[in-house]
Amino acid sequence: MAKVSMELVKQLREMTGAGMLDCKKALEEAGGDLEKAKEILRKKGLAKAAKKASRETKEGLVVAFGDENKGVLLEINCETDFVARNELFQTYAKQIAELIAKEDKFKNVGLGDVEELKKTEIQEGKDVETFIKEAIAKIGENIQIKRFARFDAPEEGKLVATYIHPPGRIGAMVEVECQPAEICGKEEVKQLVKDILLQIAAMRPEYLT
Repeated sequence: MAKVSMELVKQLREMTGAGMLDCKKALEEAGGDLEKAKEILRKKGLAKAAKKASRETKEGLVVAFGDENKGVLLEINCETDFVARNELFQTYAKQIAELIAKEDKFKNVGLGDVEELKKTEIQEGKDVETFIKEAIAKIGENIQIKRFARFDAPEEGKLVATYIHPPGRIGAMVEVECQPAEICGKEEVKQLVKDILLQIAAMRPEYLT
């Protein structure tokens, strides 16, 4: 078994986020080859993720992404509140929400298809399902995308707004049509929309009237 330097172990850790001991073992197995060691860690990580896939995910986070022309809400679940508050977990969630906002196939989808999202490429050569499995390996808990929604209002006289109620357990999103169209930009209208979002988050209404 090849002896590897601590510097090489640290380098692999920075590249993958894996633990020092896992990095050392992977490098020894790979004979000191960084790329081979990365692949070994990736395969082991996916195996770990598969073992965790059946564990319950009762905690989680709702994230929002977008602007006045489009909005995305994403609910992503994990096992514990500790991980839900973890910065790395939140970063993964935001990256997926950004992907939903970017992909034309999710335009005006309303409540989206999670299985279709899992098949979507998020990084070069990597789909969302693999991205999630790698997140599971790094974070150490089962992670599941529960649901997502996207609204689009590209035409003049419409706007989309989102709201996340701290600490990220409840999210709301609305699409508003303004008549006449130019009032959409007024601060009074934006404040009204914000008030509506707060009401939705607080009361959870099931329909408009």
